[in-house]
Amino acid sequence: MADTEYNSEELIELVAEFAEIPGHLSEDDDRWVVPRLSAADYDRTGLTRGRTWWDPRIDNGDAMQLAVRLGIDTYTAHISLSGKRTVSAGKVDGPGLGVECLSKSTGDNLAAMRRAIFGTAVKMAQEAGWNTVMSHRS
Repeated sequence: MADTEYNSEELIELVAEFAEIPGHLSEDDDRWVVPRLSAADYDRTGLTRGRTWWDPRIDNGDAMQLAVRLGIDTYTAHISLSGKRTVSAGKVDGPGLGVECLSKSTGDNLAAMRRAIFGTAVKMAQEAGWNTVMSHRS
């Protein structure tokens, strides 16, 4: 999956729904809008208190939360002679076993890790049959 494909509003919606993040897709951009929650709901969901959006493609904390929520492991797979890293994220146990996504760093290793986590979540959702969000809503 090319990096430009990670900017798809359908994919952020797919991942948020699959990971059971409360909210909806913004009408203005491709961010996931989080409703105002009670203190107990913030604690239960692990979302950042008071923040109105969730996007693991651009926020390190949201990416880490997604990895923990879905049981995604992360690691650096390779460091090339040029010093650029290939970062990998994958599900190594439980549902989604064997799903993995590689992301090459172009100097921002945290961005590469976010892409790898998000890509793994997309693949997990698709392997679970979540090819479209609408088909999984009641």
